Amino acid sequence: MKLCCAYRRQRESRTHGPRLLGLADPLKGSTFPLLQARFSIGRESSNQLSIDDNTVSRRHCVLEKTTDGFMVRDLGSRAGTLVNGTVTAQALLQHGDRIGVGESAFLYMAGSDEPVLPTVALLGLRDQVLGGNST
Repeated sequence: MKLCCAYRRQRESRTHGPRLLGLADPLKGSTFPLLQARFSIGRESSNQLSIDDNTVSRRHCVLEKTTDGFMVRDLGSRAGTLVNGTVTAQALLQHGDRIGVGESAFLYMAGSDEPVLPTVALLGLRDQVLGGNST
């Protein structure tokens, strides 16, 4: 899997505010700040996060800012979008929710006042999100 990210990613995040944290290679440890009201994920280069992975649809899902936080919405992808291991059409994200998109896994971090889990605590979360074994 090759990562083609149109969005600036940060290895060591000091970002405050809503963000996604990559849990699996090649995105493991990368942080994607949710600076816009709409953050799209998919295989096409027009997405804010473009992932070259055949299990990811061209326009897989979108995170949209609402008055209550961020909502993740599947865009009719073949494999579906998982939130905490369950395929979902849409869900209001809560701090610590795990999101699966193809072979990629992310942790949703809601804001600056929320504690960030240490990297060691993230080991094995990919399996919980995607239901497989990480090797």
